[in-house]
Amino acid sequence: MKTRLERCLLPLVLCTAALAAQDPPARRAGAAPSDDAFKLGSPPALAEGTTEEQMWPAATAEQWQQPCLVRWQRSFDDALVVARARHMPLLVCVNMDGEIASEHYAGVRYRQPETAALYQPYVCVVASVYRHTPRDYDEQGGRVPCPRFGSVTCGEHIAIEPILYEQYFDGQRVAPRHVMIELDRSETYDVYYAFDTQSVFRTIEEGVAGREFPPDTRADRPLLERVASRDVRDRRAVEEAYARGDRELRRAILERLVVSADLDQVDLLRLALFGFDTELAKLARRSLAQVESERAIDLIHEALRVPMETGEREMLIAALERLGATWPRAATLAAVQRGMAEDSGLVDVGGWARAVAAADAQGARDSYALSARMAERVDAAHQHEATPAEQLAEARDLVALALDPETTAATGGEGRAAAT
Repeated sequence: MKTRLERCLLPLVLCTAALAAQDPPARRAGAAPSDDAFKLGSPPALAEGTTEEQMWPAATAEQWQQPCLVRWQRSFDDALVVARARHMPLLVCVNMDGEIASEHYAGVRYRQPETAALYQPYVCVVASVYRHTPRDYDEQGGRVPCPRFGSVTCGEHIAIEPILYEQYFDGQRVAPRHVMIELDRSETYDVYYAFDTQSVFRTIEEGVAGREFPPDTRADRPLLERVASRDVRDRRAVEEAYARGDRELRRAILERLVVSADLDQVDLLRLALFGFDTELAKLARRSLAQVESERAIDLIHEALRVPMETGEREMLIAALERLGATWPRAATLAAVQRGMAEDSGLVDVGGWARAVAAADAQGARDSYALSARMAERVDAAHQHEATPAEQLAEARDLVALALDPETTAATGGEGRAAAT
């Protein structure tokens, strides 16, 4: 007889198995290259005797270990700002896991110096709807770069795709794809389904042929001036300086953000909020409350999870309400925070919290002690039916055991036996 947990999980297991049984994405199903690909030299098909594996060889394990040398901007807004500041066009690159040419670009070409040099006259963004790492930030607020694309997080290359799809993809989600966009947001070329790599790279090169761009003097500017930049290289330089710097440098960086409300440095503020210096965290909250970016919504929500002064909490909730005028999700979160601050006439929140705290104080919470307690309950179950209080205690221990990083598969099995 199936347990309730097994009945709930069965549809999910069957769905996952069905998806796993599906074939990997097809290369192109006979589709012709785009008009721009034809105009700029793509053949109508692979050369006779040439296989897809020969045209787009898969990356070796050693090649995947090499860093991605193309520097992608973190958002489309960032890319537009940087492009206008440097009078450079944008290059949108679309990539797809499991598609043979996309795998070649991601694992081979983007890791070659000559490709990085070819892309350098452009402000580059990458779009991919696939996630390659479980999370975008670690426990200290540091970024977790996408292992496939390097200078962006998975959340960033996923979030940019629907924006580009709506504006430039003409209702077609195909990959690999290269779209050149001018400063007035017009397209110069849109190349996809090309049957070779040579014509793609020739297109990228000819797109900026004869154009001159101002020299890049970014690295020569003082660090505090680079705080105002949205270029990915400046963002990374400032974040690394903050992580390595002493307290005075960190304070100077945060104070620069506080006095400049238009600076969108959410990832930098995350480092301060997740650090151990409470004074710097206060400075970061002041700055965060001024940010006019959608990216600030989730960080404000996370910041509100820790204890803080009433005035600070009110400041952050008010920021959510302000952002809610543009992004409804922020208004929803603000309403939730307002509701959580009010006393309930139906639930004794204070008594509930004291009861939970008292329960947490009972005994050790390590996996060994919890497993032993599970075994005792299995023996006791043969003697008498568990009371509601005993069932609740068992459920709490099961959750604690599941969350314990030392829990092994065998330990989890004991817990499951006790649960059923």
